[in-house]
Parts: sequence; C-alpha cells; structure tokens
Amino acid sequence: MKPLSTEDIIRAWRDRDFYLQLDEAQRASLPAHPSGLTELSDTDLESIYGGYVAGTHYSHCDPTADWCDDCKSSDSFEHAK
Repeated sequence: MKPLSTEDIIRAWRDRDFYLQLDEAQRASLPAHPSGLTELSDTDLESIYGGYVAGTHYSHCDPTADWCDDCKSSDSFEHAK
C-alpha cells in the first residue's frame, strides 16, 4: 500500500467518489477531518430552515424592509417585539 500524500488526504475528505475508490487500508489510515463531524441527522435537517430554527419565535428580520419578503408574511416578528 502506497501511503497517501497530504493532497490525497485532503481530496479524500472533500471528494466522496475519491474516498470510495480508496482501499480499506487507505481509508483506515486517514486522519480525522480537522473540522470534526460534518453530517447532520435527518431530524436536525428537518428542524432547520435557512439558519432559522423551527419552533422558535424570534427573527432578526425586519418585516418593513423591502428586501425581506419572507418576514413580511411571517408572524415571527410579532413574537419578537
């Protein structure tokens, strides 16, 4: 087995297809990704929308702003007052 170069390690972290082409020994030799776990569970993904956590009643949006169409129709601003 040829040791993985630094470039190959980084590519394996970023490119799933490349990672899947590595043999078992090469995958086992990869160090942990420096950012740690990067996947969210389905439950986490279902509860998050654009940085807004579902079920909260606080918004940083200003419903009077012309650029904030989502907040104009949202009642979340009323709860934040």
